[in-house]
Amino acid sequence: MVSARIGLLDLGPALDVLERARRLDRAGLRLGYGGSRLDHVVIGLVRASPMGAVAWWEDEPVAALGIMVPGGTIGFGWMLATDRWRRVARLVTVWITDELMGACRRFGLTRVETRVATDRGPARAWMRRLGGSLECICPGCGPEGEVHEQWAWTDQAKSEV
Repeated sequence: MVSARIGLLDLGPALDVLERARRLDRAGLRLGYGGSRLDHVVIGLVRASPMGAVAWWEDEPVAALGIMVPGGTIGFGWMLATDRWRRVARLVTVWITDELMGACRRFGLTRVETRVATDRGPARAWMRRLGGSLECICPGCGPEGEVHEQWAWTDQAKSEV
């Protein structure tokens, strides 16, 4: 039986996802962390993310995601996925709305933000479905001059953090 499942965020599977990550996912990491080695970036994200998960398709990790909390009440959402992302997208969406958003509240976060490349139309629709608010357009923000959008979830917005 073919199945998708969600497991706890763990470094080994997250690095496996990085090895097969989509080009734009890798570009997103470079956006936030400059020329750092991407494996070091993922190690830092996993260590700084008290809330996160790995999505599996059969025995293969295909997405790693989390909320990095550098301190205080603001978190930064991140996700890496492989080309098999669509196979786990629905499960991840349900996990975020049912589990992760509540965990953010319990952790005391009042704001979670993330950035998405504007040429990723499905990502924009997904941010809206998750209740995010588009805050701004960031021209030339990507490592190759890409335009990004900044999305946020706040305790003052209609959506819940």
